[in-house]
Amino acid sequence: MISSRKGTFDTEDSSRVKHSRIGVWDLYEEIAPRLIGWPTLHPLFDVIENIPYVWHMLLDVTSIRECNVLLLAYLVIELVVSLIPALSLWSVL
Repeated sequence: MISSRKGTFDTEDSSRVKHSRIGVWDLYEEIAPRLIGWPTLHPLFDVIENIPYVWHMLLDVTSIRECNVLLLAYLVIELVVSLIPALSLWSVL
């Protein structure tokens, strides 16, 4: 029996549901249909879908005068920390 309600699935349908026993617990996981290229494109779709929310958050944060200095300091620190592995490899060579 396939339910038409969103977010529900038939636990007896082994072609669509994976059943695992973890100790005394039963874990039911829905087996998603495989589409070619979907695993690589799915994160991109999530990013595109959330761009308006991120933009709105950045506008809200930058509207607070004191946060601009902290945001700039955070971005500079993150940039420097991200370069440390490359600099350590460069210095070894």
